[in-house]
Amino acid sequence: MIRTGLIFSAAAFAVMAGAIWWLGQNVPADVTQLPVHWGPDGRPDRFLPRAEALQTFWILPGVSLGMAAVMAIIPAIDPFRGNIERSARAYLTAWIGAQALLVFAAIGAAVLTVRAAGGDADGNEFVRWIIAGTGLLFVFLGDALPKTRPNFFVGVRTPWTLMSDLAWQKTHRLAGWLFVLAGLWTIAAAFLFDGIHIVFAMMGPILLTVAVSAVHSWMVWRTDPDRRTSFRRE
Repeated sequence: MIRTGLIFSAAAFAVMAGAIWWLGQNVPADVTQLPVHWGPDGRPDRFLPRAEALQTFWILPGVSLGMAAVMAIIPAIDPFRGNIERSARAYLTAWIGAQALLVFAAIGAAVLTVRAAGGDADGNEFVRWIIAGTGLLFVFLGDALPKTRPNFFVGVRTPWTLMSDLAWQKTHRLAGWLFVLAGLWTIAAAFLFDGIHIVFAMMGPILLTVAVSAVHSWMVWRTDPDRRTSFRRE
């Protein structure tokens, strides 16, 4: 599992590094200011001097490396040893999905920056596809959640799911369906709404999913005769 995640992360880093190199090669030499951030409407809203901007783009590959290091360490420090391995599908979905979004963001940012240097600053479609990609990740995570086992790092980790195997199982069945529905809605919302409304349309269902899952976990834990009152597993 860790080997697979690290291989994909290394490939993601290489692609992002290549995108940044391509960016540096394709921005005209006379362009002194480059955009480094785009708002919800797809318009650039922050600019930096050329050299500083190119350095800033290395944040994404840096995040990729940091994420890979953390994800590689987590299985060794989880108190419920072995359960991360049993939750490999969800773990790798989150790991690889996040890396894929970083790659897409790096490539999109490089392309948009080159276009902006040429006078075309509209990145609306890029924002839409980033949101849609996030929704797709929610769908895959939702499909994998019911197959997870109790652990401290992956899934709906409330005090009640960690103190009741029944609460974990039932909560993750419900959360799986809710995440799939929220993901499908997010994909649709990416192309139905504009600007900041896309963000609100995405965040609303996700926050509702988290809230409903947390309340459901407490309700199941309360009625579980085998529930624990601490995180310690006998």
